[in-house]
Amino acid sequence: MIKSGVNTGTLTQVASNSQEANLALRNLLDKSTSKFKNQLNVLNLKEQSTKEIFENFEKNMKKSYNEAVEKTIYEVLNNETLKVGKSHFEKLLKELEQSGFILESNKAVYKRT
Repeated sequence: MIKSGVNTGTLTQVASNSQEANLALRNLLDKSTSKFKNQLNVLNLKEQSTKEIFENFEKNMKKSYNEAVEKTIYEVLNNETLKVGKSHFEKLLKELEQSGFILESNKAVYKRT
């Protein structure tokens, strides 16, 4: 049983060096994929439905993560005050904009005085 990425890397390396190992690994993956597809068929889901489930899961995970981070930051920094010079603020704001933490639509919230 593969328990970590290290084992996966080892198996991949062995498979790349040995045709026999490559074939065995390929057969194992084909059987696993086939078994997974059969289990999905038992659920009688359309392929598009399955795709939507995974997309919604990913979207909701990102949304939940962002909400948790924002709530945590708010709770931690709610009554904190920090004074910085204008040049430091401008530099920080620019870095946040470049990294995507501040979206174009939120720029007006931060007054540059």
